[in-house]
Amino acid sequence: MSANLVNTIPQVKEYGLIAIGSDPIGDIHVEVSPNGQSMIVSGILREGSAMKIINILEAAPGVTGLDLDAQRTITRDMQDVYKSAGLPDAFVQRIVQTVPQDMWYPTRDELISSNVISHVSSGKYGLVPRN
Repeated sequence: MSANLVNTIPQVKEYGLIAIGSDPIGDIHVEVSPNGQSMIVSGILREGSAMKIINILEAAPGVTGLDLDAQRTITRDMQDVYKSAGLPDAFVQRIVQTVPQDMWYPTRDELISSNVISHVSSGKYGLVPRN
C-alpha cells in the first residue's frame, strides 16, 4: 500500500459522514425563537447545514431574522456585566429583549431609578439632583 492510501483510510469514515450530512466535527442546532420571528442557529455551519435551515424556514413562515449563537453569547456576556454592575434585573431584561428595530432609549428617570446614573449635570452649574 502506498503511504497516501494508508493516510487516507482513517478519513474515509469522516468523508462518508459528511456525504450523508453528518459532520464529525459537530452539527448545528436550529430552532425558532420563542417569539417566532427569528431562527436561532448554534454550532458550526457545515455541509448539510443548509437543509436543516431550509426545513425550519419552511415550517415557520413567521421567521424574519437570524440569531446566531455568537450574538447570543455576546448578549449573555453583556447581561452578566450589567448584572455585576448592580443594574436591576428588569432594566437588564429590557436591554436584552429589545430588538434593534425597536431601539429603546431609556429616559433620564429610568436611568436614575435603575442606578445607571446618579445625577444629571446642567453643564454649567455642576450636578443637578433628580426632581
